[in-house]
Amino acid sequence: MDQTVTAVTEPLHVVVMGVSGCGESTVAGAMARQLQYDMIDGDDLHLSESVAKMRPGRQCGLCFSGW
Repeated sequence: MDQTVTAVTEPLHVVVMGVSGCGESTVAGAMARQLQYDMIDGDDLHLSESVAKMRPGRQCGLCFSGW
């Protein structure tokens, strides 16, 4: 089996997504470290109040009920 590694010359974006609490941040962090990429966690783009509501596994849509 060919084990040749080809350098990426263009910007590469990798999206890791899944249901709340399945470990996507853990997997994305490990990938970023291994590939020496920067990582932006989607939770960092939410209001801290919404993240607190999602942390126990609530769906994001439930965080905004009543709007």
